[in-house]
Amino acid sequence: MRIAVNARSAYDLWLSRNITQASLHRVFDPFFSTKKPGQGTGLGLTMVAQIVRNHGGQVDVQSEPGRGTCITVLWPAAVRVSEARHAQA
Repeated sequence: MRIAVNARSAYDLWLSRNITQASLHRVFDPFFSTKKPGQGTGLGLTMVAQIVRNHGGQVDVQSEPGRGTCITVLWPAAVRVSEARHAQA
């Protein structure tokens, strides 16, 4: 697993496990899992995506055979407190 942070307020998480193209569109569905029964509930990415979206961000998933799966979390840029107060006045 590798986590990379870059200047655009994004976090890239590479997993060694490949997700097939047929399953890729379902990764955010509740209770969907690529694991065997009893090894996971399939709620992790669902919850992550909901939390990130509730804070104005977005989550993207890409999977490449032989490389693994990359989950990218994009967060909105933060506004400085002084700028926020000025905008409210």
